[in-house]
Amino acid sequence: MTTKPPRLRDPFDASWKVNPDTRTMRFLDLNGWTAGIVEQRIHGTFIKRDFLGIADIVAVRPGMILAIQATADTSGGNSGARMRKCGESPTLRRWLEAGGMFAVWTWSIRKARGEQSRVTLRRWTAVVRPTGLDWVEGEEAGR
Repeated sequence: MTTKPPRLRDPFDASWKVNPDTRTMRFLDLNGWTAGIVEQRIHGTFIKRDFLGIADIVAVRPGMILAIQATADTSGGNSGARMRKCGESPTLRRWLEAGGMFAVWTWSIRKARGEQSRVTLRRWTAVVRPTGLDWVEGEEAGR
């Protein structure tokens, strides 16, 4: 008996009901990254602990290592809270000084009246400047 290979989903498919980590992992895979989910669930609780207190996912490709805090942004404000939380962490600066990159990725699903649902991805990258930590918004992706 043969089995069908798993259907490879488009991370921008609004009918795909998954969490932001799964969408991020699929997007990274499609764009040539090797990645893994690195947050840990604390045994016996519903609490998750992020890698270094800041990251859900670590991705690599030649010459690059990227830590990502992935989140859903259903109400329009979750990304700011994540950037504040990560920006206040002393481990973020150490990660960046060691040559790693860090980003907050926000997935949202929106539906305008009379239109189909649309998934968008917004990405902010942390940058150390002489004046302190700064966030640079990347190009928005979506279909």
